[in-house]
Amino acid sequence: MQCGHECWDWIADAVNPGLVLLALAALGLSRAAKIYGRSPWAAVCAAGVAAVYTLRWLDSAFSIWSGWGGDYSSHTAFAVAIALGLAVLGPRWAMAVSGMLASYGVLMLYQGYHTWLDILSSGVPIALVVGVAHRIATRRRHAASASQR
Repeated sequence: MQCGHECWDWIADAVNPGLVLLALAALGLSRAAKIYGRSPWAAVCAAGVAAVYTLRWLDSAFSIWSGWGGDYSSHTAFAVAIALGLAVLGPRWAMAVSGMLASYGVLMLYQGYHTWLDILSSGVPIALVVGVAHRIATRRRHAASASQR
């Protein structure tokens, strides 16, 4: 069976909903709730998603990406936000979502949706926000644990 343009398009469209379902399952069913804590882990994802749509709004208002010939990829940014939220759960999660993000990038290139520059310039700022949010959440969790001792 060959996968034509429509098939690849369907797969690309399924990535973000699939990541959300995976994140919800990980949050509710795995050791994530016990190891990382529900609210800090959710806050990391929420910070990433908030950054996605803040950047999207800024791009719409000020034509940031089109000003240099680029195209903000909110789909990529959203995938990065959720995938990196999952990656904080441990090395196995990080490896799995890294492979998924790389495959998603290749698929977006293959389908002609975006260039590597679009993909990287949309994903890197979100990765930075998620990294900062994770660091803040981790510090708060460690401070709370230390004060309980």
